[in-house]
Amino acid sequence: MYWLRNSGSYGRSTGAIAIAVALCLSGMAIADDVEQKETDKTVSTRVEHQLRRDTGVDLEKIEVDVSQGILTLDGSVPTLLSKERAAKIGETIRGVRSVVNVLKVVPSKFVTDELIRKDIEAAWLSDPATDSYEVTAEVHDGVATISGDVESYPEKRLCEKVSKSVKGVKEVQNNIMVEYESNRPDVEIKADIDQTHHYNAYIDRTSRIFTSVNDGKVAISGLCGSAAEKARITSDAWVAGVIEVDASKLETNGYLKDDDRRKEMYPDVTDEAITEAVVDALLYDPRVSMFNIDVKSDLRRVTLKGEVDNLKAKRSAVQDARNTYGVWYVYDRIQIIPTADVTDTAIRQKVKAALERNALLNGSTIDVAVKNGIARLTGTVNTYFGKAYADDVASTVYGVAFVNNDVNVIYTDIGLRYQPFIDPIYPYDFDWYDYEPAPVVKPDGEIEQSINDEMWWSPFIDADQVTVSVDSGEATLTGKVDSWYEREKAVENALEGGARKVINKLEYVD
Repeated sequence: MYWLRNSGSYGRSTGAIAIAVALCLSGMAIADDVEQKETDKTVSTRVEHQLRRDTGVDLEKIEVDVSQGILTLDGSVPTLLSKERAAKIGETIRGVRSVVNVLKVVPSKFVTDELIRKDIEAAWLSDPATDSYEVTAEVHDGVATISGDVESYPEKRLCEKVSKSVKGVKEVQNNIMVEYESNRPDVEIKADIDQTHHYNAYIDRTSRIFTSVNDGKVAISGLCGSAAEKARITSDAWVAGVIEVDASKLETNGYLKDDDRRKEMYPDVTDEAITEAVVDALLYDPRVSMFNIDVKSDLRRVTLKGEVDNLKAKRSAVQDARNTYGVWYVYDRIQIIPTADVTDTAIRQKVKAALERNALLNGSTIDVAVKNGIARLTGTVNTYFGKAYADDVASTVYGVAFVNNDVNVIYTDIGLRYQPFIDPIYPYDFDWYDYEPAPVVKPDGEIEQSINDEMWWSPFIDADQVTVSVDSGEATLTGKVDSWYEREKAVENALEGGARKVINKLEYVD
């Protein structure tokens, strides 16, 4: 049984009404006309609907426009992370082919360039994955230019991600150079990219993706199911030895049929292949790659054993395994053992500083206490989204073995849902993430229709393979899915549709 508080009836009801009105004006019903759903007007309405109910984005100052499937976001947001989050949300809507993001970042509070620079470098130093990188930052009018040398593209991307989390940053220009230890043959690079794409659970139509490599320059063409999937395909192509990735000829089509799906082309995934894929995933994750983690898959259930020196590395390893195609369950046997002496006082100071410089937590009131490596967070934040980010930020500090998150949430009626293509955080592992079912606010028939509509709009689910039934607000899902992530996405859609509880009977079938 699987249940969570749904994400707020206001956002869902308003969005559903807006969609219904738009479709009624055109004289067509939601469930009957695929062509009308594909129009720019309805796609735009759907984007606004998703942005409105997301607690990490404020729609008030965002203008949404869709033309020929190209989504343009204009207006202003308070943080760079919010700007990127808005674009990622747009990418997950069926019918969006690409996103043009011209949102301006206008911080809610003024922060000097010098303080931003110091905070960026402090963030790198306090993060166990970036503390040894030889990188520097310069800041002018809130625009951070980061430079230096790293050994892989994931390391370069991680430096950028950490920089973007600092309050006051309006933009990051990443001039970090990747210094590969040796040149790799093109054929080896291509095989690595194909393997990475195939075993990524977020990439669902590998039979339609074509990759070529010439002198380390990668060209990707073909079809994928969404703009979000295209972004993931492009990002994953940056394996060792790659100097350029061009995915301009990779088109999006949210209506790819079942016979195009990966499971039809690759029906057999052995435990040995899964083990190898997870090992490779851990090697490409800069938060995990420096640790020796043993991986074993048995009946698609992966066990991870080993030692790491921070909580974020442990969580990242588990998530890397979950994101691997074919994995059905992950047993976490990883231990957190600091490799150097660090006092509770030092840990507390670093956690406190990390929380204070984080852009998304700006304005929150959070205090920290640490005992035996266990960080206890208290204070208040507005939403569960903020509470989850506070938990995640604390986990990145060296020496933190566990986070006891006692932060109070002001708006408890606004839930938190996991969105794989958007969120870097997997909240279901948090010990505090446990809600009572929300009351039924809509008739069963209306909830069922809303759930079916949510699944239709998602480019990540084969809606015709999932059967939904609702009784007293409790939704039961039956049918088949071909990945762990798709199964969870179906649950999310059911909650978004208004279910107070979800019983997930979807079968994972290759």
